[in-house]
Amino acid sequence: MRELVTYTVDRRQLIYLLKEYMEYQDFMFYTLMILSDMVRKDKKKNKTDVFMNNLFPLLEQIDIPLEGEYNYKSCKLFLDPEHDQEMAAEPVCGFTLSYDKAQKALNVIWLEVLKFPMSVDLYRRCLILIPERVMQHLYNPARFTDFFMESYNMGGSISLLALQGVFILMNKHNLEYPDFYTKLYALLEPNIFHAKYKPRFFILLDKFLSSSHIPEYLVAAFVKRLARLTLVAPAPCLVLVLKFIVNLLLRFPGLKKLIHNPFVKGMEDDPYDAGEPNPVRSKATESSLWEIASLQNHVLPVVSRLQDS
Repeated sequence: MRELVTYTVDRRQLIYLLKEYMEYQDFMFYTLMILSDMVRKDKKKNKTDVFMNNLFPLLEQIDIPLEGEYNYKSCKLFLDPEHDQEMAAEPVCGFTLSYDKAQKALNVIWLEVLKFPMSVDLYRRCLILIPERVMQHLYNPARFTDFFMESYNMGGSISLLALQGVFILMNKHNLEYPDFYTKLYALLEPNIFHAKYKPRFFILLDKFLSSSHIPEYLVAAFVKRLARLTLVAPAPCLVLVLKFIVNLLLRFPGLKKLIHNPFVKGMEDDPYDAGEPNPVRSKATESSLWEIASLQNHVLPVVSRLQDS
């Protein structure tokens, strides 16, 4: 493994070939142990770009099961000197993954990795990888608060990618961030439709707005902001946004009043303040979804039909 994760030679092409072997629990476990040992012993070495680019593909391939979810009877092994797995009537596993050791190794690795200098690309990959495969195994996920908070405040695609980590810390680890939804609201700008991580953002946005504890007036602001964005959204994105709005209206029936507000028929008499950064003060509940009605005659039939429904 040390021949792969070197400081001087780019081994990524070889490392990517290991992906199929990571399906074997013993191979993945011992890879994790070796990486942990390397990171712990090489603390004083300056981490080169080559080293980091070699290390990350391996970290991204490691996905250990949670304690209690490991099924030793059906695990796949790379080396099993006692049994021929293919010839056995039932899968027999001569290896038992030690969750305690794997958990300790992950904690050692990631507490060190975030101290290393890394490129913007690797930084983004950290923001995706840590919430999805690492945080659930950390002894103290709150130690990553500064990392995710600083990332969330950077703006742009970095903020989008930091969303999941911040939300996990809020939802499961009692992080207090009263301006979370204000910051989330600010991310709803026209450039969101051109972001590389647009699908991921809308999946997370739906999750954040699914809680029954969120007041309707706050959700109303998001609905109105999305409706206003339909006026400038690229045609291929309109169906996505319209379906998202419909789902929010179904989830919060009280917001249907935005559809039937006869006093707001267009921009000129709309009290909604699109320039107000605080969604609570945007006056969204006093508005209507006249933007959606304006799509009745959209050139794309799929858009106009969806709007009618």
